[in-house]
Amino acid sequence: ASVAELTRCHEAHIRSLESLNDFLAKDMAFHRQIAAMTGNPIFPAIVEAMFGWLGEYYRELVRVPGAESLTIAEHARILDAIAAGDPDAAEAAMHDHVSRASELYRVLEAAR
Repeated sequence: ASVAELTRCHEAHIRSLESLNDFLAKDMAFHRQIAAMTGNPIFPAIVEAMFGWLGEYYRELVRVPGAESLTIAEHARILDAIAAGDPDAAEAAMHDHVSRASELYRVLEAAR
């Protein structure tokens, strides 16, 4: 698992902007790759559990207008930090990405 593979995942994600189903799959592939890069088998299991738990909410999070381009930008920030070997910046970028998604999830849940 390498930065080059993560870069390929990100590039495929960018190309998938035309199809929501493909976009979702590429989004998950990006997160799966990061989990695999840790070398810790717990992290891929956590990512899979998270995607399973989020279920349909995940699709709604990505369907919010503008969320696709925001997700791509957040992923670029994460990738850049990982590629630079800057764990603090990578942690901050991932925290911001997940926090934004978490807040949106809370808004969607409250609206139900």
